[in-house]
Amino acid sequence: MATTLLYGLDHRQYTRFGDALIGNWDVFLNVINIEADHAVSEERLFTALFGAPETDIWTAHYRLASTFYLHVLRPLCWAGLLAEHEVGEGFAKRSVFTKTPLWAAVFTLETDRHLQPPTRH
Repeated sequence: MATTLLYGLDHRQYTRFGDALIGNWDVFLNVINIEADHAVSEERLFTALFGAPETDIWTAHYRLASTFYLHVLRPLCWAGLLAEHEVGEGFAKRSVFTKTPLWAAVFTLETDRHLQPPTRH
């Protein structure tokens, strides 16, 4: 089911302009694997993947940022692989993403060797 949701379903129907995803799932998953290991903002992920300054993503790059959310982040949340947490209030509200325990059970990625094992108390 997750394979179809992530790779098979055309998410353009959920976008305002019908924008297609620009990028590669292998790159997306490996970057998210590292960045979301502890928690990462949507802006930070976008910057890591596309190189735009975090302050510009909702102004100069809003269509690409929205497309990335609709095609990658939201389906990963729907599949239970990422958890989205809202922090802040009003216009300062931001989304922060963390990997769920299901992430490690589903994916074996090249970047796994760079992750620190979780601290257990």
